[in-house]
Amino acid sequence: MPTNSKLIFNKELLAITIDRLCYQLIENHDLFADTVIIGLQPRGIILSKLIFDRIQHIQPNTQIQYGELDVSFFRDDFRRRDLIVPSANKMNFIVEVDVWC
Repeated sequence: MPTNSKLIFNKELLAITIDRLCYQLIENHDLFADTVIIGLQPRGIILSKLIFDRIQHIQPNTQIQYGELDVSFFRDDFRRRDLIVPSANKMNFIVEVDVWC
């Protein structure tokens, strides 16, 4: 690691941060009614899976749906990249958003 770089997370600090985030989510969403956790591929699925698994461990009876979504073709740099190889979407549920302003 270069001398001018700073370590933000190590394994233990990341685990603590994930725990705190999960407990805050549990406090705010309790039973997680109508809630899904979706990880954006490729790198977002690592964090989303950590969060999903930890919530399931803390509250084993919680029924949260989990999915993975690839948004490669919706990126603003889509046309400037050489080759895009999308990952498979893994969502066995439909997400409907009802937004009223």
